[in-house]
Amino acid sequence: DAMIKVSDLITAFQSYLAAGDGYIPNTSGETWTAEKQAKATGETVQKYGSQWIGHRVEDCSGAFVRAYKAHGLTIYHGSNRIAREYVVELLPVSAAAPGMAAFKLRKTGEKYYDLPSEYKQGGKHYNGDLNDYYHIGLVDDNPAYVINAQSTQTGVVRSKLTNGLLIATGYNNLVGIGNINGDSVSLGHDYLMGKAEIEDKVLTLLLRTIADTLNF
Repeated sequence: DAMIKVSDLITAFQSYLAAGDGYIPNTSGETWTAEKQAKATGETVQKYGSQWIGHRVEDCSGAFVRAYKAHGLTIYHGSNRIAREYVVELLPVSAAAPGMAAFKLRKTGEKYYDLPSEYKQGGKHYNGDLNDYYHIGLVDDNPAYVINAQSTQTGVVRSKLTNGLLIATGYNNLVGIGNINGDSVSLGHDYLMGKAEIEDKVLTLLLRTIADTLNF
């Protein structure tokens, strides 16, 4: 099966950072233009988007879409779906390693919790996990940091991955995890956890602090 090397994925994200890429919702590497900016309807894009004119832009999961497409692969454009259907196993932040996806999440009842209905009970993609994985980034070659398309105001940034905050990490199922510079190693099938497993992982592995204080 086609795979993407850890080193290639990290190199792609590092190139987005070095190029000063911007953040525009629902994009995955297109060049932002004055015409597109003039037609923008979102408040934050209207306020901050003009700084990205002439730059390539992507949102947080769009950066993964762009990197995968460059290697002939596809991945869903959306962090909640990636967390549920493309990650081999969700792990605590302390297990972060280069090339892993890192997610910010909110739990049911927390401020700003906004899980789409398709992931709730009765929804097409419900799998027992009611966490809202609302942001995604890539763990850098130094696993203390995450490269992520952060916001329309800041664009693509390299953020400190703080160990005391509520996140989850995991390798995407098409990422090879041999030596960081070595050949790809297949991880097999998607990892879809049942309800009991989800609850166990959330309660015993994920760190319980307010997600909004996380810097990435």
